[in-house]
Amino acid sequence: MVKGGRLSLVIGSQCESLGPGRHLEPLSRAARQLDTALTDPETGGCSAALPDGRSLLLDPGTARLDTALVDAFARADEQRASLVLAYIGHGLRTDKEYYVLPRNAEENRAARRPPYPLTRRIADLLSGRPGLRSLTLILDTCESGQGAANAAEWAVLNDEDMKRRFQVLTASSLQPAYHCAFSLETAHILRDGHVRHGRFLRCADIKEALVQRDCLEHLPVCLGFDGGDGSHDLWLAQNRATADLRAELGHFEATGELGRVVATVEKHPLTVVRAAAGSGKTTLLTALTRPELDRGIPEKFVQALHRLDPADDARRVATSLAEQLRNTVPGFSQAYDGTTGNDVGLSLVKALAGIPRETPVRIALG
Repeated sequence: MVKGGRLSLVIGSQCESLGPGRHLEPLSRAARQLDTALTDPETGGCSAALPDGRSLLLDPGTARLDTALVDAFARADEQRASLVLAYIGHGLRTDKEYYVLPRNAEENRAARRPPYPLTRRIADLLSGRPGLRSLTLILDTCESGQGAANAAEWAVLNDEDMKRRFQVLTASSLQPAYHCAFSLETAHILRDGHVRHGRFLRCADIKEALVQRDCLEHLPVCLGFDGGDGSHDLWLAQNRATADLRAELGHFEATGELGRVVATVEKHPLTVVRAAAGSGKTTLLTALTRPELDRGIPEKFVQALHRLDPADDARRVATSLAEQLRNTVPGFSQAYDGTTGNDVGLSLVKALAGIPRETPVRIALG
């Protein structure tokens, strides 16, 4: 058995007692995207935390939720692994305690099926499990900041907990959280990486990126505690932004030229950026692919970028563009695979011709 690895469990749950008016339509999609990012070997690098090989649990009742948590913590302890745990759904704060609402729970603590005291239960599950050396908790519910406040007590509840490392990232402080936007945006950052951060992304980096993007109606909360020996690092994901990109754009500062180029590209089918050699033309074009650099760069503004090399030929350029467009343009893969012949450039042109006109396709060559 492999020791010292990474395990993850993403839990997403509606709550039937709240009625259809509070149904979270994006919940399943948000949970699946976050789970995919965490279990991708090139991103989160996590294995499934549950004994049955699952890393995603949707709409559990209270009993199933508790069983899954017990199993995940026991498995992490047995494997001396780090555990990443995420909960997406409904939550509430009452008497300075944080609760979540699984599928069959009710808001009233005096109800037959009361809300589930998630952070208090985690404190119990940490006790007596010294093999679980680090924990990352992600909470996307209303009033989830109370969960971070309760988590601050973990380090003093049990003596062995002083030797752990943990971090908590929540969608909001004591305010509502809307439409699972926090989880969707977090998954997007993990999937694409961030050029202003290092080789690994941590919870504090995600919060900084979310605040910079100004994409939420609520402010995330980040909490961390380090009582470990450094053998279990608290990274959330490997940074998908390459080292070359981070080196080139990590200190990029937007100028008026950036805004002018964006405005021109939006108006015209072809834009040529001309300047003296070494003035930063290629860096500017590359920046258009990274909206985290500046709010003036729209999301998904450029769908493919190829930096021209003297050794390039038409086939090499077309292949590079096609590989990127498969991941960035809906319907491109099907259109490209439906073409015939061995001419990659001609297949690229035919596939682009089959994309609906309203679908944005911007290609940068520099």
